[in-house]
Amino acid sequence: MKKINQMKFLLVFFTLAASFLVHSQEAKVVLTQGHTDQINSIDVSPNERWMASGSNNKIVKIWDIPSSREFTTLGPNNGRINSLKFTPNNKLIAALINHGTIKVWNFVTNELVVEVPAEPNANGIAFSDDSKWMYYLNEDGHAARVKLQKESQGEVLSDQYVIHLNKIPNTKKLTLLDHKGKLHILDIETKEKNTLTFFDEFNFPFCPSKISTSGNYFYSGFNDDNVHIFDLSTGEKKWSIPVSSKIQGVHFDEEQMLVYITVHGKKLQIFNLETEVFKTLEENETFSPTHFKVFHDNEILATVHMKEIVFYNLKDLQPIKKFQPLISKMLNMTVSPKGDYLVAANGKLKLAVWNLKQNKIERTLDGMFPCQFGTEGKLYAVSRTLQIGIWDLETGELLNRMDAGYEIQQTLTVSSDGRYLAGAGYQGKIRIWDLQERELIKTYQAHEGGIFDLSFSPDGKRLASCGYDANVRVWDWEKEKELVALTEQITMTSGVAFSPDGKYLASSAWDKTIYIRDAETYDSITAFTAHQNAINSITFSSDSKYLASGATNNTVWKADNSVKLWEVPTGKLVCIFEGHLDGVNKVVFEPETHRVYSCSNDGTLKLWNPDLCGVEATFTAASGTDYIIFNKDFYYTGTKAALEGIAFKIDDRLYPFEQFDLIYNRPDIVANIIGKTPENLIRAYKYIYQKRVKKMGFEKDELNGSFVVPEINIDRDKLPYISEKNEITFTVKASDSVEMLDRIQVYLNGVPYYGNQGISLKDKNTQSIEKDITIGLIQGMNKVTVMSINRAGAYSLKESFTVIHEPKKLLKSNLYVIGIGVSKYQDEKFNLTYPTKDVSDFVSQMKQNGDVYKHIFIKTLTNEEATKQNISNLESFLTDATINDVVVVFIAGHGVLDEDYNYYFGTYDMDFTSPSEKGLAYERIENLLTQVKAIKKLLIMDTCHSGEVDKDEIKKDTTPQDEDGEIKFRSVATGYKEEDAFGLENSREMVENLFSDIRQGSGATVISSAGGAEFAMESDQWKNGLFTYCMLEGIKTGKADLNEDTKIEVDELRRYVYENVKALSNGKQRPTTRIENIQMNYPIYYR
Repeated sequence: MKKINQMKFLLVFFTLAASFLVHSQEAKVVLTQGHTDQINSIDVSPNERWMASGSNNKIVKIWDIPSSREFTTLGPNNGRINSLKFTPNNKLIAALINHGTIKVWNFVTNELVVEVPAEPNANGIAFSDDSKWMYYLNEDGHAARVKLQKESQGEVLSDQYVIHLNKIPNTKKLTLLDHKGKLHILDIETKEKNTLTFFDEFNFPFCPSKISTSGNYFYSGFNDDNVHIFDLSTGEKKWSIPVSSKIQGVHFDEEQMLVYITVHGKKLQIFNLETEVFKTLEENETFSPTHFKVFHDNEILATVHMKEIVFYNLKDLQPIKKFQPLISKMLNMTVSPKGDYLVAANGKLKLAVWNLKQNKIERTLDGMFPCQFGTEGKLYAVSRTLQIGIWDLETGELLNRMDAGYEIQQTLTVSSDGRYLAGAGYQGKIRIWDLQERELIKTYQAHEGGIFDLSFSPDGKRLASCGYDANVRVWDWEKEKELVALTEQITMTSGVAFSPDGKYLASSAWDKTIYIRDAETYDSITAFTAHQNAINSITFSSDSKYLASGATNNTVWKADNSVKLWEVPTGKLVCIFEGHLDGVNKVVFEPETHRVYSCSNDGTLKLWNPDLCGVEATFTAASGTDYIIFNKDFYYTGTKAALEGIAFKIDDRLYPFEQFDLIYNRPDIVANIIGKTPENLIRAYKYIYQKRVKKMGFEKDELNGSFVVPEINIDRDKLPYISEKNEITFTVKASDSVEMLDRIQVYLNGVPYYGNQGISLKDKNTQSIEKDITIGLIQGMNKVTVMSINRAGAYSLKESFTVIHEPKKLLKSNLYVIGIGVSKYQDEKFNLTYPTKDVSDFVSQMKQNGDVYKHIFIKTLTNEEATKQNISNLESFLTDATINDVVVVFIAGHGVLDEDYNYYFGTYDMDFTSPSEKGLAYERIENLLTQVKAIKKLLIMDTCHSGEVDKDEIKKDTTPQDEDGEIKFRSVATGYKEEDAFGLENSREMVENLFSDIRQGSGATVISSAGGAEFAMESDQWKNGLFTYCMLEGIKTGKADLNEDTKIEVDELRRYVYENVKALSNGKQRPTTRIENIQMNYPIYYR
């Protein structure tokens, strides 16, 4: 086995697309995106680890509940998902699909186990207790069963037509409800029936029927707008609960005698059978859940509202967890003439501007589909005023608006000379704008119904249109004269395009056909059925050799969602591009190549390569300018916030992105594939990636191949979702096939709960152990992470779970503030003006939050008090800080680097020629926080060189620093300089922008006022250090509250001071995050 130095913490388990020797599957990337269409059904597995959700766009998502992440997606299927059911052994999921089938998958492997025809509108999927059989209603409405193994066929159990099927818990009996109000209880083995009559006249169950946990009661919401609960042994109606409208779902809690009811268009209601009083779940004015599930001993309620799932604590009806869509449908897109920009219009009325040279979302614009680039690079799109907006992409400025008759346009196209823009919408009118004059010059009626697509001929004289009347029309648009109407396609014509060489005219329709015609005679050259579902978009390559088409996902036909590439004019199929999970809305060729971009309702953009007949890259946009781009091998790049949606799947486990980020976060590889990035920037990306690997203690080739690593598993069966207790005990099993175990490390929200050394196992001399671990909990969300380490220094993959601590009475936390500042030094020539004032001002500002905290404890050391010994003694001040408290340490003064570029804080009596003697090393400062019990820990440093030093890029600089008037540097004699990476940003800044900090230290976040080679400024005009001035200004004015929620979180403060310090210093001083706890972002100040 290869032994790894212990300093290479956390990362020895990485492989590069290679299996672990201790695992059976490769690591696969899973991206949490949420649903982009309405959710129709949910279920929770019996062990409560998994949740399934099915939606209108024909897919099933499996969620890992403890991590709130998507585990896998099943589909697309041939119809919307009507209902879902897990097997008792938690291994399979069954879905009733609207087109008349039930599919059963092994959702860990995505393998389809069984598919049988079924009655799509019936209610009823059930399983035998041993998970070997599924019971269901077949296509004739008859009760049937099928063995859950490959190639099994359904077996009819009863030839009676019924509409609902349920299994009575802990028995081998089914209940079959017919359309006449009779319930038949069927013994599965003997086939004997016992019939109960519920109603004397027709009363249809309007929602799924259920049987209570005890098996004593049958209940449903019926057509008479009542919930009826029946005794299963006698058929007697025990309770009837009238409601005001049609009932969508019911759950009966026998123990508490509560009935949960969802009613069409109303909020969820809870009826107490003993008091006969309704209580309503209040969420917001528009909240009306359509589906729900009660689980965890009737303590947790999962509700569905359109695309969102919310978990509630039923003790106080407060939300505890949300599963929200993180992306939005991509409705339209356009690529710039040079291919260096792509703009996508989403379902939230935003235009995302992708810079393909830098592979990021550069900005978002207030506009909507359709969007279209002009030949000169300007962007044209519908603005929020329903006018045609004109944007300059370099600046994001809205240059002008053009009148569009207050009609929502469905399509825009620009003439090849860039002079004219044509648009059309649901009124069937074509509008023409002169782009030089920026005005509407022509409007005329062209179709009886709405127009879906337009295309100018290459010479600009003709304009082709198509739409809902199923016609393709060609116009002499200047004369408003129809030249020809082409009527061969029988349903809505959805796409039309002239080839760039002017030879061909192609059209597509919702009848799945494509026609390619002679553009002069309009005679059909070839016509063919191109897709299994309606076609939404077609486009020609710039050399006119190929045509691309994209299919949709409507409910009439089976899901297609593919992009296809066709040879022109023969119509020969060249490639099928499959990978979208929902309908394709637009296809566009990359300029001067045969690669194709597509956008879809699944919220993604994809770049397809005909040489591979597969995907090159997938682009996803989250909120704002957050994004992820990944290639077919799952190498990715993205913003820090978006990367939190990435997980890695191995067998049935999900692992957070940081465990594999060092391998797969490769902006250089992504940039190479997209192919628009300048070569020197790609080299810079690769350079900083290699530096990152080295910084983590690895050489490049150590990340290739496999390691034998220890394993760890958490016993999840007894873990609560919510705990009133302030601690939790859980059981872990750790093992290693080769080495002795050294320790178990436990993290609570990214903070090492037992310190950096963890729980020692050295005295056990064992390769296997089962151990109970008890840790405290903070109020609110707790993420507990454990891993095992062997004596060779190899780390296991991390196992995690979450638990919410909700005490009976909410307790206020304490705030501990330490301020250390030196303005007057023993060696007077190093005196500064404002550090002690910085400390005083910061402490005063924090005191303003006195009503938020139970107590605020303050300790300051200034000037002669700020010695190495006194600072070390501060550990006793923090002894009483508890797990729920907040600790903030603020230091201001001189920061110096020694000959080896190690950082020291300038204490009062430090010898500036030998800082290690009495100066305070950074490691000693961080160690002060390591010993603290509090989970929320923040260190703020307003000194020179306080940022992390890249020793490979720093060198001494004798060039005098140019102080500007009153602005002074908190510097000593020696200056330093960071070398630029390939003439671009220095690599430290690039690393911060591109990569998350995946190191594990004290769990504190450290915000530094300046880079490792930079000086920190102070001035009489600010009356503070520049960094402190900006920080206090952001807090006092509320400008640092970037999301305007009245709380300033650590990450908001960090981003605010970075932008403002950089701006005020003209880039000479750039704050940085020396180390970051990516799991903890908490309020540091309340407005």
